[in-house]
Order: sequence, then C-alpha cells, then structure tokens
Amino acid sequence: MATPTYRQIEAFKAVMEAGRVTDAAQKLNLSQPAVSKLLASFESAIGMRLFSRSKKRLTPTAEASSLLREINRIFVGVEGVTRFASELRNMRTGELTIASVAALGQRHVPRVIAEFLKKHASVNIGLHLRSSHDVADWTASQKTDVGISMMPVDHPAVRDEILCEVDAVCVLPNGHRLCGKPFIEPRDLAGENFISFMRDGRLRHVIDSVFEEARVSRELRIDSFMSDSACAFVAASVGVSIVEPFTAGEYARKGELVVKPFRPSVLYQFRLLFPRFREPSLLTLAFVEELRASIRALLVPAAGEPHADAPSRKLSGSSPLRRKARAPRAARAATRG
Repeated sequence: MATPTYRQIEAFKAVMEAGRVTDAAQKLNLSQPAVSKLLASFESAIGMRLFSRSKKRLTPTAEASSLLREINRIFVGVEGVTRFASELRNMRTGELTIASVAALGQRHVPRVIAEFLKKHASVNIGLHLRSSHDVADWTASQKTDVGISMMPVDHPAVRDEILCEVDAVCVLPNGHRLCGKPFIEPRDLAGENFISFMRDGRLRHVIDSVFEEARVSRELRIDSFMSDSACAFVAASVGVSIVEPFTAGEYARKGELVVKPFRPSVLYQFRLLFPRFREPSLLTLAFVEELRASIRALLVPAAGEPHADAPSRKLSGSSPLRRKARAPRAARAATRG
C-alpha cells in the first residue's frame, strides 16, 4: 500500500466537508477533474473504496466518515503545531533560564524581567543566583540560556562577551562625615569601620591591595558575601564599604545610604555567557536587549545628566577600557576578572 500524500488527504477532507466535488474544487482552487483524480489516487493509496458513485454523485462510505474523524484529529494537531510555532516566532510563549551573579541578579535583573513579562506575558522564566564560577559551569553544561558573570570564561563550550564595565563606588551611612565630599579616596577611610567581602573573594584582594598601596588602615569589622548585604550593613550605620554601583544605586534611590565615586578606580566587569553550541533563542536575544537597554538607561539617564548614584563607565560594544596610568596595580587587576 502506497503512502497517501498531504494533497490527497486535503482533497478527501474538502470533499467530505463540502459534500460535492465542485465545491471542494473551488475551496482548493483546483479544477474538478484534478480533485476527482486526487480522490481516486487517495483510495488507491489506502486500498479502500471511500465513496459510492452513482449518477455523478459521491456518497461517502461508513469507512470514509471514520477516516475523516481521524484526519480531523491529525489536522487539529498540525494546526496546533502551526499556532505554537507562530507563538514562538512572536515570542508569546517559551521558556528562558537565566543564571546570574547576585550583584545584578538580586535586584536589577528581577526588575528587567518584570518589564520583559509585560511584553511576553506567557513566557516562563527561571532566574538562578549563582557565583561567577557556577554561572560558567551552568552555561558550559547547557543548563542556562544566558549567564551573567563577573569573570571572563575560557571554556570551549561557552561564548562570552562584555555586558558593561562600571567603577566601584563607596557607600556611606546617611549623615556620615564624608557625605559632603565629591569623591572618596583611601585616606578618607582611615580608621573607619569597613564592610569587606569574604576573604577568599577576588574583589576582597583587589580592594585590600588599594588600601595597602595607599598605606591606609581600616577597621575590618564584617565580611559580607555580596554587595546587597554590605549595603544593608552600611544602611544600618555599621560601617562603610566599596561595592558595585548597581546594588548601591538601588539603596541610594530609596534614601537608605549615600553613594560616592571612589578613587583610584576599581573596575567591575559584567559579562554575558552563552552556550557556544546552540544558537540563542529569539526570547534570549530579546531579553538580552532589554537588559542592555536597562543598563544603558542607568549609564546615560534620560535627562542627559548622570545621577549621583548612576554607574559610570561603558556598556558592551566597546573594547575593554584601559585604566589611567596613575591607578594602582591592584586596581588594574580588577579588569581581569
């Protein structure tokens, strides 16, 4: 038995629904003889008579009616596939998995996702906060569609690119003696209670080196795992800290602390990670563009003048920035992730 073609099945379905070959031919934009030929070849292919023919009239057999029910079920499935493909194409459905370091993932990325879902309400999104190492591992093992990391990745299964480069800032409690200064230097923080990152963290070593080169001693009271908790301590007047500007800006906009530029510059570099051996989905590309736009809005506020708590430096697309010649060697190390 030969396999029937889609065109044969379509002709059979049209005749059954229209009741006459003439009407089916008009629906299919075919000639009447062409439809009759398709019907005959369909019956031959399945090895079964589907119509009784009398005086140029076709009367469906019971088997034809049973076959039509099965064909309708299949066509509904095909139409469902077509609709689903259209929804994917227009990003009305789908899934998106994001792995991010806490610096952006704790507060900024959820706000970006909230805006993204206003345009893509039926999309399912998973946001997983991980360390930079774990974000790289997740991306390499294809567990995530896009990763947001603070370290460059040299792995054959990962493609990475710079999302943005921003300077670290100094965060002060409201009413602190240094709030009137335009920027903060290491010597300004001599003897201050200081909220540090964990001892085994890369940025802890970078920031400590800045103060060591300046021969400035601080009172290292608390070690914090992430910028968010460091800012929470500062907001509670436990001490001061140096953190990335995104989290600091969140606290400053709520009036919980004061953000000041810190010199010499300590550079934070945020990177986007993608699984190398699969193309990013349309949803992934749309989300990344939304993320870039949100950071661009912070780097270049609509009014044209940067906010006091706005991050400085650049969005991705430019080459990595070079530090000023007078910056300490330790600060330069921050650019290498």
